[in-house]
Amino acid sequence: MGIKDDSEPEYVEPIELYKKSIAERTVLPSTPPAVTMTLEKRLSISTSRIPHVWTVHVRENPSHNGKATKYPPLLVAKIFDPLFFDEKGADLFDAFLVRDINFYSEVKAYEELKHFQGTVIPQFYGLFVTALPAQRNRPVYILLLEEVPGKDLYRTLPPHVAERVCLKHKEAIFEGALNLLFDFCECGVNPMEDMRPRNIVLRLQKHVVSEAQFCTTDSCPATRKIDCDNLHLVMVDFESSWTSKIAPGTAYIGRSRSKI
Repeated sequence: MGIKDDSEPEYVEPIELYKKSIAERTVLPSTPPAVTMTLEKRLSISTSRIPHVWTVHVRENPSHNGKATKYPPLLVAKIFDPLFFDEKGADLFDAFLVRDINFYSEVKAYEELKHFQGTVIPQFYGLFVTALPAQRNRPVYILLLEEVPGKDLYRTLPPHVAERVCLKHKEAIFEGALNLLFDFCECGVNPMEDMRPRNIVLRLQKHVVSEAQFCTTDSCPATRKIDCDNLHLVMVDFESSWTSKIAPGTAYIGRSRSKI
């Protein structure tokens, strides 16, 4: 029989998570909801923690502020709900605490990286809280983000394919990812824990010449897919990032960039 550390959280059954989620519900305003969201397709994510991610159609209620905001045809909704916590980690973490940390980290990162929105990170369209009437009005938190056109690196070059990528393409992708890391760190956001292939999207490239070859290695799976000279990577997840202000003049030592 082992000895249990009192600091370790006890395993919480899903029904208990549900009861706790109901208990923390807040009274929402009696005014009409700000927006109506219609979920379309569930997306793959890099971790199995609290957020689950969907493409979503959004329409603002005109009666909310007298006029309707025009949202893009399709957005991405990150839904933070402790009931969808990874079962493998349920006995190791407090699902509600992890939700709060992930939610705060994500919002704070978009706040600190505001000038990068729409380029190397998605455009941020706001955060919302909604009650689920069918589940006794328990609340869930939602972030609305740009739906970035393109594919993440995991789907573009899955592991069994990535092994055959040529040196030119490897260097271009690594340099692009490092540049993202350095740019974010300079703004006080360290996304190291979130820098996974599923979290980095290669924006859709418009090739001038169809079937163009972008490297001299015929066996390279990226030779006709990725233009190394027009590589536009987008970081789409900051739930495990930490934020801190960095003093001016901090030096970053790396292969591709250095700031003094």
